[in-house]
Amino acid sequence: MINRGKWCLTLFLVVAGYYNANAQLYRFAAAELAAPGFKEKAISLVMAGGLLGAVLGPNLAAKTRNLTDVPFAGAYLALAGVALLNMGSLLPLGLTGLLLGWLAVQRRKQPVG
Repeated sequence: MINRGKWCLTLFLVVAGYYNANAQLYRFAAAELAAPGFKEKAISLVMAGGLLGAVLGPNLAAKTRNLTDVPFAGAYLALAGVALLNMGSLLPLGLTGLLLGWLAVQRRKQPVG
């Protein structure tokens, strides 16, 4: 049972790491994908979201850590719920195509070799 739990935790941490990496990509892409007159506002919104997350994240973890019999499993479930809400809110915006285009441009900028 403990061995299975260890692999479940490892799998979840890999998924959470992938989610966090994509969140960082959205932060950097916000300034570059914004219209010229909106760049400052986009950076401000990203910074405000980071500040909000810095306050809400630990509070959410503290409130949900004993949600299940396994310590802190509730906090991981809450993180999964937040990730699903985030995905659901970003999908209608169609940012995936913009980000893929932005990544392609960034790769072309890098020197070969």
